[in-house]
Parts: sequence; structure tokens; C-alpha cells
Amino acid sequence: AEIRAAEALQPFYTLQNRLLVLSVLLEIVFAFSAIWIANWLVRPIDKLVSSARIVDDGDLNAELQPSSQDEIGELTKSLAGIVSDLRGYQHDLEARNHEIERLSLTILPTLFVPSVHKGVTQFTENSQQVTILLATVQGVESLTSDSNQEQFPLFFNELASQLDEHARQYDIEKFFTGTAEPGLHLVALCGFSVPHLDHARRSADFALALLRTIDHLQNLYGSSLQATLVLASGSMTAAMINGSQLAVKVWGEAPQLAYRLKTVAHPGQIVVSQSVYDRLHEFYLFERRTENSWTLQKPA
Repeated sequence: AEIRAAEALQPFYTLQNRLLVLSVLLEIVFAFSAIWIANWLVRPIDKLVSSARIVDDGDLNAELQPSSQDEIGELTKSLAGIVSDLRGYQHDLEARNHEIERLSLTILPTLFVPSVHKGVTQFTENSQQVTILLATVQGVESLTSDSNQEQFPLFFNELASQLDEHARQYDIEKFFTGTAEPGLHLVALCGFSVPHLDHARRSADFALALLRTIDHLQNLYGSSLQATLVLASGSMTAAMINGSQLAVKVWGEAPQLAYRLKTVAHPGQIVVSQSVYDRLHEFYLFERRTENSWTLQKPA
């Protein structure tokens, strides 16, 4: 009777085992399906989060391409639009910073510009070997009259462009200064921020290039432009004072000599101090001006 009962229950046990195996297989299939579906759903989110982290680290070149048309795709498109706007703002900011730096270099020595950008209100620097050039361009008043008021911006941009080119060529720092005297007033330094053993010769070449530029602009604009230039070498101290108005003050041996030379210099001349003559008399032609000053002759 017992054998017959086991035999009778055998189909049940077989079915039970098969159902158990089937349920295990179904659970495995359901588990892998759930994992696959979860990865399918989470993968765009992970990609979006990774891209957002890249953007958060400051890299605005991260690629944000929507991989679906659902809510995640719309969120990706929105983030891509934000990143594109940020990229545009960054480009505009870099352009403005570049323009600010360029303008700063027209009124400040190179050594002072980083301090200004950092918010430093006062800065002083000394140099034992520097050549300073003081230049006054006269005759620009005729370009500012009502009949020629459109020419002055063109003239000044052309002058600034030529000065920038010459300054890069000879590694000169230059900036315009404002005074009560008529004309444009330029200060050019060599050997101040970047030491140069040949600072006097570089400054002399820059001065000659400036005279050639003025002659070219005079022919171009038909105005009676003339430049008076003086060169002096020696020690110098420069200070930046950032009060109600940004100002640069220079003093020392070289500036004092240069300001004295301005009293004996005439338009169209480059008058140099004895210290400059001592350094350059083997390379250029000079004519004695006073006891302690010389006129640098323009090459034929």
C-alpha cells in the first residue's frame, strides 16, 4: 500500500520540483530583467549627473546630447542650453578681461597690472637700472576740432597700434599720462619690470621708431604733428596709488634727469642724458646739446 502511495504521489512530486525549478528560473529572469530595466532607466540619469559634475568643475565643453524624448531628455536639453549660455558668458567675460588688461597696460607698467586686478590699492617697485622715455606729441589739437573730430579716434587708434607693435619689438612698457599741458604725453620704460642689460639701446630704437610713426601719421592725416622725446638712464622708483583715481608716480635719478631734459628739448628731437650717451655713443651719432645732454641723430 505504501509503494502504491509513493507511486501515486510521484507525479505530484515531479510537478512540485518542476514548479520549484521554474520559479527559480523565473526569479533569475525577473532579477536580470529588473537590473537591465533599472540600468536602462538610470543610465541617462548617471550620464546627466556625470556631465553636470564636469560642468561644476568648470569644464563648459562637456557634451550634453539627449538620448531619449522623455523627461530625462528634456532635462538634458535644458542643461545643455544652460551650459551653452554659460559658455557664451565665459567668452564675453574673457573678452572683457582681455580688454581691461589691454587698457590697463596703456596707463600702468606691466608689473602693476596683476596687483590692480587683485584689488591691491598701493604698490611700489624699485629698479636700479632703467631707461625712461618721456614723449610729448604736439599738434593733435587740430584733430580734435569740430571739422576733424572724426579723425582723432582713427589717429589715436593708429598711434596706439603702432606703439604696441614697437613696444613688443623692444620689450618696452608704455603708458599715457594726463597733464595740463597740451598734446599727448607718453611714458615708456625699459628694464623696469623685466631687466635688460641693453635697456638704453632698446629705448633709443623705440624712440626712433616713434619719430618714424609720427612722420607717417603726419603725412596720413595732414596735420602738423611733432614729437619731443627725452631719454635718461638710472635708478627709478614707481608707485601705484589707487585712490579716487588710479595714478602712477615715478621718481628717482632717471625721471629727474628726464624732466630736466624736457626744458632743453625741441620738437622733432630726441635729447638724451649723459648716462644714455655713455652707453650708446659707439652705436649712434650724437650732437652735443648742453654740457650734460646730447641729441640723438636720426638716421638718414
